Amino acid sequence: MNEQQHNQWLENNQAALNAELDWLQALLESAGEENSVPPGAGTPEVTAPTLDFLTARFGLSGFERSIVLLCAGAELNSGLLRLCGAQGPTFGMALAVLPDAHWNALSPASPLRHWQLVHASSCDRITSARLSLDERILHFLLGAGNLDERLSGLVRPLIPGRSLPASQEFQVNRLISLWENRETPPVILIQGNDPVAGREAAVQACTRLGMQALALQAQDIDPAAGERAHMARLLTREFMLSNAALLIDGGNAAPSQLAGFMEQIDCPLMLLGDPPDALRRNSAIIEVDKPTTTEQRDMW
Repeated sequence: MNEQQHNQWLENNQAALNAELDWLQALLESAGEENSVPPGAGTPEVTAPTLDFLTARFGLSGFERSIVLLCAGAELNSGLLRLCGAQGPTFGMALAVLPDAHWNALSPASPLRHWQLVHASSCDRITSARLSLDERILHFLLGAGNLDERLSGLVRPLIPGRSLPASQEFQVNRLISLWENRETPPVILIQGNDPVAGREAAVQACTRLGMQALALQAQDIDPAAGERAHMARLLTREFMLSNAALLIDGGNAAPSQLAGFMEQIDCPLMLLGDPPDALRRNSAIIEVDKPTTTEQRDMW
């Protein structure tokens, strides 16, 4: 998709999102009125592609999808925010107004809460809790691909650099074959005596597979179990949103800490360096060594 096509896609997505917000505003305005339009009537024929993707990717019900739309509307539409009242959007309001309401939409195990798509304020009664959309999710709905702010200081996007000689290119193709068309790809253990080329091979393989490679230094993994689990969940969510893959530079991280993190994260994963003994996930090794003598001579 070139820049012009991308801009057109953004315009179409915004127009569809506005249409959905207009539908929601009409639904809220009719709530409580006699002979009001039945819930769900007049749903826009065209829906926002980003919200459709979010719904399918995270397995949201129609009610959960409407909650995301309601929270987005409170951020983007002053008229919708006014209709929500002084408290803003609440779960009680959603239950009363939105179609196909169900109580477990805000349980801790629900997609909205588990993946931190929506946050509920601390409150004695869950129905009175103010709901707000996660900032990364709001940006995603608007078509922005910004990395989650909580991850931006820990991981960095990698882009392909130099071309690789044939012996290293062979390992790029091997990685692709190990991941291509795999529902559960193995953890890739990148070994060999050329770690710089190993990192480059990983990035090039990800690019050809249509993935964004993200780099994480193992020593930056939080030693506290709770924070480590939170980080793993955010990175897994980032993979689900942007088709990312994670490259961990093993470095000098504590083996148990690294193994625990690698067990928790659920995304295409690569490790540069020796794996921890406690790792139980299915894995495969690619050996990226320095170019052969002939290749080095050709490069010179």
